[in-house]
Amino acid sequence: MPFDNIMIGGFYKVVQDAEELDGENRLGYVMYDKFVEQISEVNPEWKATVSSRDSVTSQILLSKFMQWNDKEDAICVSVLMSMALLHCPHSKQDTGKIFYQVLQGGGVEAHSSIAASDKDIEPCFHRMGQLVTTELIKLYAEYGGGENKYSEEEMEKL
Repeated sequence: MPFDNIMIGGFYKVVQDAEELDGENRLGYVMYDKFVEQISEVNPEWKATVSSRDSVTSQILLSKFMQWNDKEDAICVSVLMSMALLHCPHSKQDTGKIFYQVLQGGGVEAHSSIAASDKDIEPCFHRMGQLVTTELIKLYAEYGGGENKYSEEEMEKL
């Protein structure tokens, strides 16, 4: 996936522009086609990799792990931005704000702090852990032509 070809702030802007709205409320997902249209306008590497739904990048974006509430072609913004935070080049002014946004919808502008007991922290860290361990292995095996060399029991331990 071409995350390394777009700065985290630029990627976040694309996702924000593509995110579905109900009035002024963000719904937490982007539709695949709208995302492809938005990212293709600003990044030629992404445009090349999502030009077909059969591409590895498209298949990952449309995978069950990335899907929002079982809605066809809907990509969960939190999952997408978690992946971007792990793989896009970072900038001092954007990374912290975007991570805060992933943890606390509305960002710093809407919430001055995040409680240690906030309900969104644990799922976010669990998801990010999956994206660098078990889910990464599964995605590689399913879409990247690789092999999962771990047993189910070993995957659970990871």
